[in-house]
Amino acid sequence: MDNMLLSVKELTTVFDTDKGRVVAVNGVSFDIEKGKTLCLVGESGSGKSITSLSIMRLIEKPGKIIKGEILLNGQNLMNLTEKEMRKVRGKKISMIFQEPMTSLNPSYTIGFQIKEVLKLHQPELSKKEIHDKAVESLKLVGIPSAEERLKDYPFKLSGGLRQRVMIAMAMACEPELLIADEPTTALDVTIQAQVLALMKELQEKKGTSILFITHDLGVVYEMAHDVAVMYTGNIVEKGSKKTIFDEPKHPYTQGLIASIPSSHRGGRKSRLYSIEGNVPSLYNLPKGCTFWPRCPFAKEICKTEKPKLKEITDGHFVACFKAEGVF
Repeated sequence: MDNMLLSVKELTTVFDTDKGRVVAVNGVSFDIEKGKTLCLVGESGSGKSITSLSIMRLIEKPGKIIKGEILLNGQNLMNLTEKEMRKVRGKKISMIFQEPMTSLNPSYTIGFQIKEVLKLHQPELSKKEIHDKAVESLKLVGIPSAEERLKDYPFKLSGGLRQRVMIAMAMACEPELLIADEPTTALDVTIQAQVLALMKELQEKKGTSILFITHDLGVVYEMAHDVAVMYTGNIVEKGSKKTIFDEPKHPYTQGLIASIPSSHRGGRKSRLYSIEGNVPSLYNLPKGCTFWPRCPFAKEICKTEKPKLKEITDGHFVACFKAEGVF
């Protein structure tokens, strides 16, 4: 399809540890269209961040990708050398990490760090062009006094401004795909809303595709065109935002949506719903469907057989025997 930017197929990433092999990402497949946002959602430990690092080919030992294709505009990134991959990172795919203070180098000014990205990926630019583009990138993300801010060190900026700088750096080379890994987790609600609005605005201006990783369904509702729900390294449900929110079929997705704080759900005095139990350790996963110990609908088949991700209606995929109509 001409409008498909990224196609991830059967991606499998493992970690060989002293306790044995851990499958952190287990045969994951999804697509992102040009100019659209896919939200990858799930609790901590579900494999979302490892999926994003796998796409960037940034998995370090003892981790490794053992299977799958990562197609960017039809080119399989798995076939590229590390040198070739470095040209892709920052230019075609950029990433915004969760905590900007660990991603920005405290020893260098904001200007130096943005200019280094531009020098690396656009060596044809003159010194003045690089400077002008660095200023422009800060203006684009709404940072006031952009020229002056280039001289600042990260510690002088608030959390919200640091996150804007990270977005400016990620967008400086106008990547086709922006991966945002929990980019608003450390921010207060007001700044979070501003950063989300900013990302949507940049997407509209530049036509950038976004892979947005979060555990927050409120953010998903705000940002997503499409949604993929992850649990223990597997995608258990995926579809359009409307489908996932209006017709969730997997009990895990239903639980996540029921957990969203809402004054509409039973009035102010109703207790906030939460899914019982915790995400199991990847070292000791239950047999069958890994969600069955927390699932209110689990039957014997769920404890012995693993359901496959199947298309139950047009574009709506679910890995659940109940959703399939087996019981």
